[in-house]
Amino acid sequence: MLDLSQIRQKTNKLLHEREFAAKQVELEKAALEKIENKLKDLTEVQEILQLHAEAVQNRAQKQISSIATQSLKHVYGPNVEFRIEFKRSKGKTEAELKFIKDGQEFDPKEETGGGELDVASLALRMSCLMLSRPRLRRLIVADEPFRNINGEEYQQRAGNLIQLLAEEMKVQFVVVSDDEWLKVGNVIDMSTLKNKKLHQ
Repeated sequence: MLDLSQIRQKTNKLLHEREFAAKQVELEKAALEKIENKLKDLTEVQEILQLHAEAVQNRAQKQISSIATQSLKHVYGPNVEFRIEFKRSKGKTEAELKFIKDGQEFDPKEETGGGELDVASLALRMSCLMLSRPRLRRLIVADEPFRNINGEEYQQRAGNLIQLLAEEMKVQFVVVSDDEWLKVGNVIDMSTLKNKKLHQ
């Protein structure tokens, strides 16, 4: 049988444990509140960064789409358009490329001709060059950039496109091609290269 002093000791021990547990609960509550506040701050920062990223993407989207659309229209006429859409998937941003002809959407890789892809590809390279920070040297080197364009009229327009982009965007093009219709601007005919000297 327990005497009174043992009961008192046990009671004091239990009271002390209860007091310690209550302090621990208070400390844990304070730590939880700190974490919740930090999480709230981080969520707000993430939202701000996402809004900023979306604004940057929208500006890039407009510039890329504009250059590609104008290039396609220059070669293929007014009824063709290029569109790029940014979508978030699995925490990453993905770009979806689309061609619109006469109001209908097409997958550029599956449902369009090679010539249109050639024009869009050059326009995308041009867009990347224009959007690069720090600013890069405005030079595009292209080997047979329009090899899939058929038809004399389209070929002539594609050649004019290079001249137009060079003048308007202040970009220098170095184009390797056997095609006469791509001889625009200052042309160096490599077949006239003799004794390592250039003849124009």
